[in-house]
Amino acid sequence: MVVFPYNTFWRLLSGLGSANLTIALALALAILLTVNGDRRMARWWLVSFFIAMGVVGMTKLAFVAWGMAVPPFDFTGASGHAARAAAVYPVLCFILSKNRSAAFQRLALCAALVLATAIACSRLARQVHSFSEVACGLGIGVVVAAMYMRRAGACGRLQAVRAMPWLGGAVLCAAILPAAPTQAWLTQAGMALSGRPAPYTRHDARIKPGIATPFCGAMQPGCTERLR
Repeated sequence: MVVFPYNTFWRLLSGLGSANLTIALALALAILLTVNGDRRMARWWLVSFFIAMGVVGMTKLAFVAWGMAVPPFDFTGASGHAARAAAVYPVLCFILSKNRSAAFQRLALCAALVLATAIACSRLARQVHSFSEVACGLGIGVVVAAMYMRRAGACGRLQAVRAMPWLGGAVLCAAILPAAPTQAWLTQAGMALSGRPAPYTRHDARIKPGIATPFCGAMQPGCTERLR
């Protein structure tokens, strides 16, 4: 009776960091900035966001294709949910609160960071990622958000009412469209690139204690046999 609502809570919270929702919101923010006459920041936001997501994807691809991991930290790829949430929600609150008081802006930013952290924790609760993977994803997202806010400065003053149609449309699209199977796409790409019949798994990355090298998953010369 108690376990089901608990699991449902983490599942719903994790959904706030899904690729469908966060990418839709990122695109809506870019459109909103463009409509507001700030095309330069719209371009900068999209480029920085997708570069960061590309970095996250490369950490995952390197593992599933070639077994590149950091076993002492149980790291097999940065959390995409954590990275996207930490990038999108702070920037969203930053843009929408620019015409409010400084205290309100700080409160909105803190709320966004708490939400992003909670989404990251949901990945731990659902046993999808390790702590190091979640922390890495959060770090990547926070860097993107911080760089945007530093570069934007006083730009991007938008009325919340004006933003609602775009943000509402983004949420609607995320709800209607099928969930993007990003992990499956990465896995298929990894197998195609490496020529392996199956991807590496987290179990493959766990090597015997005392081995310091971080890349034993690919069974390079000098690496100790992986645990089965």
